[in-house]
Amino acid sequence: MDSNDTLSQLFRRNGNDFSADGMNDIDVDHFNFSQYNYSDDTHTIWLRQPGWEVFVKSMAILPIMIIGIFGNLAIICLILKLKSLRKTHINLFILNMAIADLLTTLFCPWMALVDVIHQNYVLGPVFCKLEGFIKMLCLLASVLSLVIISVDRFIAIAYPFKRHLNKKASYLIIFAIWSLAIILSSPLAFWRLYRERQWLDYLEIWCAEDSAETSKYYWIFLMLPLVYFPLIVMIIVYSVIIKHMDRYERMTAINDIPVRLKYSRVLIRMLFIYILTTIICWFPLQVVVMYRRFKSPTALR
Repeated sequence: MDSNDTLSQLFRRNGNDFSADGMNDIDVDHFNFSQYNYSDDTHTIWLRQPGWEVFVKSMAILPIMIIGIFGNLAIICLILKLKSLRKTHINLFILNMAIADLLTTLFCPWMALVDVIHQNYVLGPVFCKLEGFIKMLCLLASVLSLVIISVDRFIAIAYPFKRHLNKKASYLIIFAIWSLAIILSSPLAFWRLYRERQWLDYLEIWCAEDSAETSKYYWIFLMLPLVYFPLIVMIIVYSVIIKHMDRYERMTAINDIPVRLKYSRVLIRMLFIYILTTIICWFPLQVVVMYRRFKSPTALR
């Protein structure tokens, strides 16, 4: 064996293929990769993308981060500052949703950017564990808050004279939302492992699930019944609410004041647009994520 050989050259000499299928034929945990070069005609060492590409991608996510951070901070500050807003239980759930969305904006975009522009995983073992956990935690907390808001608005429309949630019940539900989100997101942290592989010419560092098969099906379990199904149901519910809004206003006009009715109409339309925008923005990304998780090893080459 020549010390300048690459692993792919060794595989080809032995009649094998340097791919996910070929790698399955060796015990990668005990194989001595340090005798082989990582780089060859198909695998290059680039460490980080060119400066212009980093700049373009940074400029693409910067407006999203700025709008997301300042928009959610404005909502949080407004509700916390004005006592009159905190008296309405629905605003507590909007506050909770804004906190979850703020955390998403603070962590997710730049972590995704750093992951994309570097060949190695450079965020270290702590972020390796927390990255998927934080993303799913904030997403679940936001969607579950939205579900509670939607159910509450639907009850207000369908049963206008029924007693609504009080402040104590609202705080308990918010606590339950975060507890459930933490429990459901925790496996994603336990499954992710920070790994290093020393080649002759390169130290390879990556972060991946220890149990890829289990994690990808668990991801589907989280995304479909707990995220997309509720969002689609809420789109249908809000469509029905908006359609029957005039009837609701006529029913409550005697006992309610015009300003409050107008606020309800604006809130419902705003939430409808928010849900629709969430689906439009998240769905293409999740299609890509699912494709990457389920595509065959042949497609990886």
